[in-house]
Amino acid sequence: MSTSRLKTMWQRGTKAATFARKTLTYGIIGYGSYQAYIIYRKQQDLLRIPEETILTWKLDKSYVTEARQERTGMISALSRGSAPLTLLEALRVLHHAKTDDRVTGLMMDLSISGLSSSRTGLGFAQIQELRNEIQAFAEEKRKRIGNKFRLVAYTDTFDSQLHYYLASVFDEVRMEPVGNIPLIGVGTLQLFFKNILDRVGLRVRAYSRGDYKGVNAPWTSEKWTEPIRENMERLLSSMNDQLVKGIADARSEKIQKSIASQQSDKDEVKHSAEDGTVVEEITFSGVWSKAKDALALVRSIMNYSPISSEEAKTWGLVDTLGYKRDSIEMNPEGFGLQTFPRTKLVVDPKDPTRLVQSLSFSRYKFAIMQEKQREVKQQLAQGKPKATVGLVYLTGTVRRGDTQFSSNHVVKALMEAANDPEVDSIVFRVDTGGGDPVASETIWEAVKFVQDQRRKPVIASFGNVSASGGYYATTGCSKILASPGTITGSIGVAALRPLVTEKLLSTLGVTFDEIYFSDSVKNNSIFHDLEGNALKRYQDMTDNLYEIFKKRVSEGRGKSMEWVEQVAGGRVWSGVDALKEGLIDEIGNLL
Repeated sequence: MSTSRLKTMWQRGTKAATFARKTLTYGIIGYGSYQAYIIYRKQQDLLRIPEETILTWKLDKSYVTEARQERTGMISALSRGSAPLTLLEALRVLHHAKTDDRVTGLMMDLSISGLSSSRTGLGFAQIQELRNEIQAFAEEKRKRIGNKFRLVAYTDTFDSQLHYYLASVFDEVRMEPVGNIPLIGVGTLQLFFKNILDRVGLRVRAYSRGDYKGVNAPWTSEKWTEPIRENMERLLSSMNDQLVKGIADARSEKIQKSIASQQSDKDEVKHSAEDGTVVEEITFSGVWSKAKDALALVRSIMNYSPISSEEAKTWGLVDTLGYKRDSIEMNPEGFGLQTFPRTKLVVDPKDPTRLVQSLSFSRYKFAIMQEKQREVKQQLAQGKPKATVGLVYLTGTVRRGDTQFSSNHVVKALMEAANDPEVDSIVFRVDTGGGDPVASETIWEAVKFVQDQRRKPVIASFGNVSASGGYYATTGCSKILASPGTITGSIGVAALRPLVTEKLLSTLGVTFDEIYFSDSVKNNSIFHDLEGNALKRYQDMTDNLYEIFKKRVSEGRGKSMEWVEQVAGGRVWSGVDALKEGLIDEIGNLL
């Protein structure tokens, strides 16, 4: 075979191989693109919101938390359970849904899922925020779609009175016939350890500034002092009043009907015991006799808790006794209905013979996020300005360090928002009972710097509690908002150090020897009590911190030091009372 022919064959082979390689490459790219398109279409279908959709929300599964925790470690990464919704996300979804005409209702399942026992539930003030937004959602929906709107809460049994407090704002409350409601009211119990410390030979050197500062009381007293008890009673009374009034107002019409239906009953039923004494039998009529209105009935009911499902229905606290099976989602197969992918059906709360389409609360959240992103892109393309609000969290114990929500972490977040030209203002969300005063001062200074030097307002939003060091850190904010049930204030300082006595060492059979080159080294030991100049300096440092705290409050709130004295001293306040006293500016939620 000639060289030219071999060359020609080689060239043809090369061209064929090149063609085959290109064909294979384009085929792979085409197939990959097709698969990507199919996945994209499926995602679009999954995030499509059908008309006349009822949102379904199992609260214990798609649970709500104040702020999302950073996941660290292999065990955390592999842990089961749905990702939580932050409280802000839940409020935003409800806020968006109230003007979304595709959404015609909300069904909330308040039964437990059993997925995790370590979840920290929302506190009273946070439940209030969620409850208020559900109320606003319902009011707007009734204006827009009238009788088509459905708002139903259901469960097998109520595991807490806060769950019932949340459910009471729904149009219809359902529970199973053997369930109950633990509507017990608000109270507290404090253990005191002074006697056991004395018995084993441990003492504490405690010093507090403020007669109402009770953090040291469990270690130094056998019971609350009168100022601390007085303050706690006022706080808990305010919380209990809010709980009772919230339920009574939400269920007023139905409770009033139940009262009216029982007017003919006798006030009390008496009978003779076997020994001939006359006793009073607690009956339904015993509650009715004290119930002049819905508020009085709810207060009276709390003395008979837990409340059975039958009693709850009789008293107007629930509407329907039935099983969860009557309300839970069903797959659409077999019903001959055209639905979107993975859409589930629920029994129409207003027509048990009819099935309607539903969408889980978390799936709806992702769907509207996608729609919002497209909307923002369009606005930016049209040159429309947008207002951006930064959000910084401080939760848990106020502490120094670089861990999540520590002082360095919070300051870094504040400075990032301050230096971002697209951020116009900052919401500082706080949910903490206090902690390290140095960390509080560090955060306070960063807030002041952002406002004074970067000219960006920082608005504090209090969660369930923002007291002591939490309040300290926010005193310089341009505005402070809280819920009615927020616990705040506690403007005071407390110091505590343990002392190991000879009694404990003798009991344990322990001895020690020591070498010191200064009195300060000796006084720093837990085996020596403070006395003389060392004790005075210990107290002076605490006094100085208290004076600085009060000064921060005075400057931040624009009030006199005399006013600060009236609200300080370690007093704790509910959000309602804090507003009256001027410690906060408004009652408002995170939105």
